[in-house]
Amino acid sequence: MAPCRSCRQPLDLLLDFGPQPLCNRLLPEPAAVELRHPLRLGQCPACGLLQLDEPVSAAVLKPPRPVVYNEPEWHLDQVAPRIAALPGVTRDADICGLTYKETSLIARLRQCGYRNAVCLDIRRDLGIREATAGIETVQERISAGVLSDLAEHRGRYQVVIARHLLEHAHDLPAFVAGLRGVGAANGYLIFEVPDFAVSLRGGDYSTLWEEHVVYFTKATFAAVLVRLGLQVHAVFEYPSGAEGLLVGVTQQPVEEKGLAPSCVGETQGTPPPRGACPPFSTGSQAAERAGGGSVEAGVVQAELTQGRHYAAHLPAARQAWLRACAAERTAGRQVALLGAGHLAIMFVNLLDLRGVIDFVIDDDPAKCGSYLPGSHLPVCPSEALYARPVGLCLMSVAPESERRVRERHRRFLESGGRLVSIFPGSDIGLP
Repeated sequence: MAPCRSCRQPLDLLLDFGPQPLCNRLLPEPAAVELRHPLRLGQCPACGLLQLDEPVSAAVLKPPRPVVYNEPEWHLDQVAPRIAALPGVTRDADICGLTYKETSLIARLRQCGYRNAVCLDIRRDLGIREATAGIETVQERISAGVLSDLAEHRGRYQVVIARHLLEHAHDLPAFVAGLRGVGAANGYLIFEVPDFAVSLRGGDYSTLWEEHVVYFTKATFAAVLVRLGLQVHAVFEYPSGAEGLLVGVTQQPVEEKGLAPSCVGETQGTPPPRGACPPFSTGSQAAERAGGGSVEAGVVQAELTQGRHYAAHLPAARQAWLRACAAERTAGRQVALLGAGHLAIMFVNLLDLRGVIDFVIDDDPAKCGSYLPGSHLPVCPSEALYARPVGLCLMSVAPESERRVRERHRRFLESGGRLVSIFPGSDIGLP
């Protein structure tokens, strides 16, 4: 196993799913050749951080067509005021979002009078020319120092916002260093990441994904940020039925304030002896209140216990879904899956459900007529839900969208069909 991306300890293997197809490669036909890559989830025994053992390279991950991921925005009306209230962030402060994922938050800040809040242009500012390049390329370019090397951006921004980027980073220290290079000396770095604790507690395997390299809980998120040389002011939690969110408010540079973690920069060379994750001190009561200091032994043990339970629960989760779907098919009814995104693909492939699901529903014209990677299930428009004898439709939409989907397919429900969420935290999940 590879060394931990945070503390360089050798990882322990939790789950090995074998070679898996890439989720951004929908198939034009069932017999199409698929590129596969090993998917192994490991956990650091010293700091508890969950991560992939061998991520797919950015060059290979680059999708064949442009992909835009819709990140949750229901909480941003709470995030914007928190940023506006940060000490030293005046109305004329330079604030930047890194990609399209920050567009909505930047718009909120501009509406509040922060006229110098902008989103970067990945073509101009990161030199990304390929039309299909996405987050996999953005994280690689930032980690390579492309952004911080530009005089226009170096040391400029009082606030740098990175929504749903950190979990994609293959090299955490290099990625954060690339962001610190564009931040002002006393500037803030704001990170938003998925909270994997929801998946750990509920036994949700759909949220594993080859593009997410690191999987954070509140404790490991705060500790990683400190280990990367940042002063953690707070970590805010935004719970959700599928995948909660964590927003970390950090400030730099901690070195000049006497707050440098003792293991900052330990990313290369020989890792320390197994079990000897270097301790580090934030020297900041605010960071300690936020969970930003070293991960104490009891907290690490709790993280490790959760990880082992998550791995051990996989067979039971698989059997529960197999039974539910098989019961419908035994009764002569078909099973459909709503949504052809990466959550649905991982749900089917990692739980090995392709033999009990008949087809997938997605009205995206770019997806209709294609086949899911791995399972080769056909992707059909919504009309198929009514044209076929479907008794159970599994939903891979976010819980906050479930009511809208149920309303849209009221006729299906009134005819005796069932809409069930694939997410354990949903109110309409598997009984």
